[in-house]
Amino acid sequence: MDPKYGCEVVTKKSKIYKFDDLNCMAMFLNAGEIADKDIAHKVVINFEKGNDFIDVSKAVFWVSPTLRSPMGANAAAFISEQAAEKAVSAKDGQFVNWEVILKKYK
Repeated sequence: MDPKYGCEVVTKKSKIYKFDDLNCMAMFLNAGEIADKDIAHKVVINFEKGNDFIDVSKAVFWVSPTLRSPMGANAAAFISEQAAEKAVSAKDGQFVNWEVILKKYK
């Protein structure tokens, strides 16, 4: 596991589901294990700051084969495109939002 790619789903009853990679969380959510109305937070670790969480709906994801995340999503979360551009040296990749990630793993 590489903590830079971690993410969590937190329910309204404070149960926490932890994932090694975005694709794992997306597949879990797409499977309908938890009703959306029962979810309090969906967060991802800020790639630049290890203990800083970003709401997935506000995160900007840089997807690139050069990232090599634990389960193969190869997506890193940032607070903005500018932050990602400063942190990521590889140019082969693309910016996407959470909806794109979620649809990719349906």
